[in-house]
Amino acid sequence: MTSSDPLTRQRASGAPAANGAAAPADPGREAERLRYELAATLGAIEDKLNVPRRLRRGIRRMSRENPIALAAIGVVSAAAVGGAVWAAVAWLKNRD
Repeated sequence: MTSSDPLTRQRASGAPAANGAAAPADPGREAERLRYELAATLGAIEDKLNVPRRLRRGIRRMSRENPIALAAIGVVSAAAVGGAVWAAVAWLKNRD
């Protein structure tokens, strides 16, 4: 069992774990804490899965910390796209 398991939390709080008959001292406070944990977990999941936001954050951070590297990445990316287009056009032209 993990520490996030309800029975483990119940046992750690000193309440009997037999049938869950003992309720927390303040159910409202427990519910508020669980809502906060759920919101924090959902926020963390959203941050992990939101790729465009992560890219924007990374680009902003890199522009502050190392703008020359960011410019170099832009130049290399443009050259790679240009080279790929040139190669595709040349290949299609010579195919005939």
